[in-house]
Amino acid sequence: MRHVPALRAVWQAHLEEHDPEDCVRFGTPAPDHHHGRLLGSTVPELVEPFVRGLLVDPPGPTDIVPFTRLDGEAAGELLDVLSPSDLDGRQNDAPTLRAILEATATRPDRLDVHGYAVGPGRCDERVTAEGVHVRFDDDVRLPRRHDDGCDCERLWSYVVDELGLDDDGAHRPDEIVPVYRADDERWWRLWWD
Repeated sequence: MRHVPALRAVWQAHLEEHDPEDCVRFGTPAPDHHHGRLLGSTVPELVEPFVRGLLVDPPGPTDIVPFTRLDGEAAGELLDVLSPSDLDGRQNDAPTLRAILEATATRPDRLDVHGYAVGPGRCDERVTAEGVHVRFDDDVRLPRRHDDGCDCERLWSYVVDELGLDDDGAHRPDEIVPVYRADDERWWRLWWD
């Protein structure tokens, strides 16, 4: 059995191999960016328990590390350690990372987060929320391709009004699909492309 290194160790190796000129060649990062900044916090340890699948041995420096079902406790801790510019970031028309983490920290029984982390092997080091999983107990009709008769507005209103996942720039998600947990409990996956 091969040893799979911890995310911190992988990112540390990527930082040591990184060529600072890459950022000049590929564009300037955010003003408060410096390579390895996520290593200066507990971000690797907060994200790692939620990484989908196993990290390959070793992942490449440009690898995106996907995570899913990031819970309310981790969301609250990420709010404390990420920079304001990280928290103000958003995946396209999604709510900001701050709004997603705050709602998840407040309602961990109803929300968790899916997304990805980018380590110091790239110039765009960050944590991104692509969407949330929502527990919604009402019986709703939500076909994969939404139509005039679907209940997507009802679910989205619940997410905004009851769970507090809102900000001025957010739009309804691009995709809403059911996901089932081990106990056969239905949640809804909201995803912004």
